[in-house]
Amino acid sequence: MDKIYLTLDEIKAIFDLELDGTLAKIRDRFLIGCVTGLRFSDYSRFNGEHLSGNIVKILTKKVNREVVIPAHRLLLVTLERNNNILPESYTLRYYNMMLKIIGSMAGINDFVKIEEKIEGTVVNKLVRKFELITTHTARRSFATNAYLAKIPVAKIMLITGHSTETAFFRYIRISKMENAQELANHEFFR
Repeated sequence: MDKIYLTLDEIKAIFDLELDGTLAKIRDRFLIGCVTGLRFSDYSRFNGEHLSGNIVKILTKKVNREVVIPAHRLLLVTLERNNNILPESYTLRYYNMMLKIIGSMAGINDFVKIEEKIEGTVVNKLVRKFELITTHTARRSFATNAYLAKIPVAKIMLITGHSTETAFFRYIRISKMENAQELANHEFFR
């Protein structure tokens, strides 16, 4: 299945949802991943102790490396609306199921073309974007949005913990059209 990222507008739409209970808890944890670039194993255990001033410091589980991240304004507001006590985490499977509901509620309904292998044959299929949202979409969204904001790749990699550009660029999900639109403003094309 094709991997997606959420635009800043889509992330804001999720942030702005009026939710309570489990959906609010999952939304808020997911938002932390969208603005920190942390893996699910790290953003699911994130708490206020990892924040010092406007800096997040956390020792990552997968590679046992400390990452230091500027605190995004959405992170600070998310913490504030939870009285700096983040909700408990849920299982990965449950999270992924609920994220699709949250994405649908946020109006992330554009169609996305995916390739699916069925009995050895590749089939193109259109699905709603919210159907593809998973916990890992948060990390991919952070990397792609930071890249589109022209933050230098080396600096983004210090946050995401990628050790090679090859591994990092697997996260960047811009379409050919987004790429062309961005390049259209480059002096080479003027």
